[in-house]
Amino acid sequence: MQVLGDKHGNMVHLFERECSAQRRHQKIVEEAPSPTITPEVRKKMGESAVKLASSIGYYNAGTIEFLVDSDLNFYFLEMNTRIQVEHPVTEMTTGIDLIEEQIRIASGEPLRLKQSDLKQNGHAIECRIYAEDPYNNFMPSPGFISLYHEPIGQHIRVDSMEVEGSGQIHSFFDPMISKLITWGENREEARMRMITALENYAVQGIHTNIAFLNAIMQHPAFTGNTITTRYIDDHLNELTEYTNKLKSAIEPHVPLMAGFLKSLAINQEANANVWQKIGYWRHIQEPSAVFDGKEFKIRILNLDENNLEYELDGVPGEASLTTIGLQSKLCINGVCHQIYVGQDEKGAFPISFKGFDFLVERPDMAGPENVTFAETGKLNIDPDNIVSPMPGKVLKVNVSEGDKVIKGEVLMVVEAMKMENNILSPKDAVVDKLLVKEGDMVDGSSRLLHLTED
Repeated sequence: MQVLGDKHGNMVHLFERECSAQRRHQKIVEEAPSPTITPEVRKKMGESAVKLASSIGYYNAGTIEFLVDSDLNFYFLEMNTRIQVEHPVTEMTTGIDLIEEQIRIASGEPLRLKQSDLKQNGHAIECRIYAEDPYNNFMPSPGFISLYHEPIGQHIRVDSMEVEGSGQIHSFFDPMISKLITWGENREEARMRMITALENYAVQGIHTNIAFLNAIMQHPAFTGNTITTRYIDDHLNELTEYTNKLKSAIEPHVPLMAGFLKSLAINQEANANVWQKIGYWRHIQEPSAVFDGKEFKIRILNLDENNLEYELDGVPGEASLTTIGLQSKLCINGVCHQIYVGQDEKGAFPISFKGFDFLVERPDMAGPENVTFAETGKLNIDPDNIVSPMPGKVLKVNVSEGDKVIKGEVLMVVEAMKMENNILSPKDAVVDKLLVKEGDMVDGSSRLLHLTED
């Protein structure tokens, strides 16, 4: 329950926020009003929050957190004596700028709001966009963002880092990139607007939870409001499978043709070298394109600048790709799609479409020069070399050279994005050599220590 109190003894609440969708005890989806509680419970909970905050003479913006059981009994959990990350859903449903009121209170002004004047209007949902990998236990994913585009539109709000087109996500801070908030006349309208917004949020170069959030918005547990504070942790495999199901339902030829047309455009650029320009012409006009690991042959029937007549799996088609800024419009046989097409350091083409990420590669094209192909966490050619799974700081070293260790023992702790990651021994062994010390900064795939047989 959001409360505001001034230095003159005035206190009001601005209703509740539902924050049950969490992973590792951290909220990822918030909404207002709560679809769970009744008007009677809302009234009692609000009165309790005001009474509690007033009893200690509190002034400022603050939040009283409650736990609610299946019978709608509510229990005090804690008070956050600050503004909260999810405050925008309260602002969008009450029309009150909480930050402005907080500043006015701090300067000594009496509260301008009366409880009788405050009302909830419509429904708002907030999704926290994180630099993390839901498929790897939400492992932090710092690194370079090669393409960044936020959704825009009526009743869509984005509170974010200042990333314009591209930028760096450092390992020193919390992994949250932004807060995406949508408003609707009711919960269903806000939910559908959130799905559309997530489908038009493109972040390439690092892992994010955008697709995972998209799946949550469409999952029966969320639409039916049966999510508890442990639901995501307890049903993670089910949710990731559901995410994959939604992704596999997308017609592959759309992102495939977007990446393929982008590769043709790259070939036509004036600064392309001769091998890039002639790449697919060396044999026949049927170059290969690898889409998420699966190879396709695309026969070129006619190519006129951005317009392509082609044959894919024996089916003819026409396609064109036009790009303005970071957004592209792909038209296939007269049907157009908004899509985001990038190019990574290896010459491949990351595609963001409908809130999901794809990768198109051209094995017949010459790649960029001076490219390093080592991937984060995968430089472990020698299994006795223990490497860091992500960029971060060595927080603690638990072993010394010569120590015997057993499989599963915590060798050291690497902190990244305010998350401590235990580096475990993969086997029974002896620590042969320590390659880092506490306080060292390490990159992804940096060698941490070397083991030898016991």
